[in-house]
Amino acid sequence: MAELEKDAARERVRYELARNWRESVSVIHFRRRRFSYSVPGRKQNGQPATTSTAVRVLRTIAIVVFVVVFAVVFLILVLVEAALNVLSLELPLSGPLSKHGKLSVKGEQGSPAVQLADAARDGSPTLWIAWSHSRLAVVGSDTEQPIRILWATPVGQRPKLKALETSLTWPDGSAVTFEIDKRERAHIQARNGRP
Repeated sequence: MAELEKDAARERVRYELARNWRESVSVIHFRRRRFSYSVPGRKQNGQPATTSTAVRVLRTIAIVVFVVVFAVVFLILVLVEAALNVLSLELPLSGPLSKHGKLSVKGEQGSPAVQLADAARDGSPTLWIAWSHSRLAVVGSDTEQPIRILWATPVGQRPKLKALETSLTWPDGSAVTFEIDKRERAHIQARNGRP
């Protein structure tokens, strides 16, 4: 999504939610790429865990093969990134070295954090995380489609939000953290994390 399109979509999401919620709203863009679940009964990617012995053996074999085959490629990527950092060049990686687009969730099955992560995982790759003083929502939208609220907190049940750290924590201890790019972080800093 081009920057002008992203800004137009951001303003549309902010305007619609502010009108519906009757509160000031902040919105950040989140392009989901990968997930990290720390949830009993779930794999790291959020899928239900399997307990079959045959499946575990096959998974172990696949992991060993993956590590052996791709370790060299990963090492080369690390060396290239390190060389670019030494030369003070910035490479917008979207592969294994990029943290942007990672969403991590910790909590029990059925907790609000897991529900948010599931909605983000199953939704469109381009998401918006919007918050006001009393609400929080995950929204799918671009410049041509109407906004779709994929997940939202009930009024007054917004989790503790540390906008500059991009983390959400609920009273039950479940939590979500997400990685955003520098431009989105600048949007948060400009408003000091406030809606």
